[in-house]
Amino acid sequence: MGEGDFIPRGGHRKKAIDPKKLKAMKEQWKKAPKIREKAVRQHQEEEVPKAEEELLKDLSNI
Repeated sequence: MGEGDFIPRGGHRKKAIDPKKLKAMKEQWKKAPKIREKAVRQHQEEEVPKAEEELLKDLSNI
């Protein structure tokens, strides 16, 4: 490495998260599995059939 290169050591102390912000984050973490489940369900019910339909059209053209 050259002269004057800076290598951060990473020993600095991180700033504490505000308690209100931390509480809000924990609430969102509790909601995340439900949101993820809803997104997966929507994907399986709506997007997958459309993609399969388009794929079958393309295969029939070949």
